[in-house]
Amino acid sequence: MLSDRHHEIAYSLNVLGDVYTHQGRYVEAEATHRQALELRRELLGPNHLDAAYSLHNLAAALRDSERWAEAEASYRESLELWRTHFGETSQEYANTLSQLALVIGMQGRYADAEAMHNDAYVHTLDVVGADHPKMAGLLARRSSVLAAEGRLSEAETALRDGLAIQRRVVGDAHPDVANWLVELALLVEAQGRADEAGMLLDESDRLCELHQPDAPECRQRVREARAGVAG
Repeated sequence: MLSDRHHEIAYSLNVLGDVYTHQGRYVEAEATHRQALELRRELLGPNHLDAAYSLHNLAAALRDSERWAEAEASYRESLELWRTHFGETSQEYANTLSQLALVIGMQGRYADAEAMHNDAYVHTLDVVGADHPKMAGLLARRSSVLAAEGRLSEAETALRDGLAIQRRVVGDAHPDVANWLVELALLVEAQGRADEAGMLLDESDRLCELHQPDAPECRQRVREARAGVAG
């Protein structure tokens, strides 16, 4: 009974850590995910599948707080556990490989990141097919690394490809599309096309308006992007 209770606590900590990450409370997210990981390792052993989930979520909190090297270490641990449990033919493995490529790229190791993105692309395509949110997410991460490298035109192409998948999967009026449009606008503006960026932000703003009050952060992101474009 005590073991079952501890499993429930570890699960609850994991969920709470994800909430903190979503809210941008990265210090709390990290601490909570570390608690969940420690508890799961103690109860189940260091190589249990649940430890892989905790490692992956811890890595996401570290990634979002831009602690790239620490995120890389956690993603690598998680990746090895996915490989142990599932081989290289699971969504978990393909997604973690793509996330790992992102954090490697953000450390300036662009050649390594590109090779890993290409590998992740093949794995993801094999596992989920071409029109899937995970494929869109992979392309968004690829775009981020290309932009960091200064390859803005290629970054835009990758982001537009991801946006096209996202539109096909969730529809043109989904609030997630508004977020993609903001990212695309910033990338377009960085290439000196301010008018086009403004039109993309107008489209994003209209989508945000459709989903108020269910998407309270949406219009805030548009306002911040407009300030960046205007600046």
